[in-house]
Amino acid sequence: MKVMLAIDIGASSGRIIKGWIENNKLKAEELFRFSNGFSLQEGHYVWNYDSIFSSIIEGLKKVDKTDDIVSLAIDTWGVDFVLLDENKQVIGQTISYRDSRTDNILSPISLEDLYKRTGIQYLNFNTIYQLLAVKQANPEYIEKAKYFLQVPDYLNFLLTGIIEQEYTNATTTNLVDAKERTWDYPLLEKLGLPSQLFKTLSQPGSIIGNFTKEVEKKIGFNTKVIHSASHDTASAVFGMPLGKSSAFLATGTWSILGCELTDPILNSDSLNGNFSNEGGVEKGIRFLKNLSGLWIFQCLSKELNLSYAQIESQANRFLDTKYRFDITLSRLTNPVSMKKEILTILAENSIFISEDGMLFAVVYQSLTDYYASSLSNLIKITNTHFDNLVMVGGGTKDKTLCSLTEQKIGIPLIKGPQEGTAIGNLLSQAIGNGIVTNKQDARALI
Repeated sequence: MKVMLAIDIGASSGRIIKGWIENNKLKAEELFRFSNGFSLQEGHYVWNYDSIFSSIIEGLKKVDKTDDIVSLAIDTWGVDFVLLDENKQVIGQTISYRDSRTDNILSPISLEDLYKRTGIQYLNFNTIYQLLAVKQANPEYIEKAKYFLQVPDYLNFLLTGIIEQEYTNATTTNLVDAKERTWDYPLLEKLGLPSQLFKTLSQPGSIIGNFTKEVEKKIGFNTKVIHSASHDTASAVFGMPLGKSSAFLATGTWSILGCELTDPILNSDSLNGNFSNEGGVEKGIRFLKNLSGLWIFQCLSKELNLSYAQIESQANRFLDTKYRFDITLSRLTNPVSMKKEILTILAENSIFISEDGMLFAVVYQSLTDYYASSLSNLIKITNTHFDNLVMVGGGTKDKTLCSLTEQKIGIPLIKGPQEGTAIGNLLSQAIGNGIVTNKQDARALI
């Protein structure tokens, strides 16, 4: 059987998914899962990419070698990166976007001008601000750097020894010209960032190369590595059964709401609405907004040692609550205690809660209110009537989240595949392997 392998890595876990075509439909099966996360080192929250790569190798060793493994592709979160020196060794710490190093970093380019060029919503952890933070704190790192790679690009390099930069993830940097779909070199010059770090962007479905001999020796087989839509949201959107009038909601650590466009929207309404024009398959535009997501529930689950099912069950007793809070506050990015932080926010508004179930219900209501208001804003900015909202990701398992969302948005909620990101990853490989030739035909395999 001809098999494709999708490596889908999020902020809390990674997965290796086996995919194959059967009766003109894409089938998928999880083969391996591993934990992921950042840790506090020398005052910064840092990713351990060596550990991530070791987990990938461990998982690949367990792949059934009797299958005909025709390709592999990787997707991860956006914005984070590594700098490599002339010997292709990592320079400095591999700091997470949830670190505070960018809190007081400002671009010398106005937000208005930056948005007209790149079309990306302001988030203080975008790559542009991370690079400026490095330039301010460790200018020698920028001077020493010969290569700039985002996370999936770096992992692809470790597998193949080949350095390439992929389009969809690159657009999350705030450094890509939204209209031209290339690095904005005049912008890079204004920021004092070396243009030689930013190469021609590769597209989803393009072939990078085969495993190195070292990787082949470790895992016992070789195959070609293909660029997925390597930003996990780009893969998630590609893996959705979207109609012509569908909006989408990808639910994970972040929730991402938007729609597909042919051309970017770069006006004041989209700027003020904090919407992004991120890259998609076939150089399309994912017009979207990064929303607070399941991160709060993930933190509460870990902190209180409760399963998601237990949180949902306790919340259901208090869903008639009228209490709400601003779920977008930056202080919720990575607090020492998520529960205490939310209780403090509520107390500042004269809301005092003693039961965890009530707290969980307030989170549900605040999050789904934000989904609904963001969809209303999307409708206004794009001047589009949406027939439905397609949801994928971990949130599809949460009946309370889905029910409250559908009640508030006023249009049908359609659940797409839970592993939508891995599905989109596999569809890029289907294009790279010549099984299909375009996005439309690829989606017909879902």
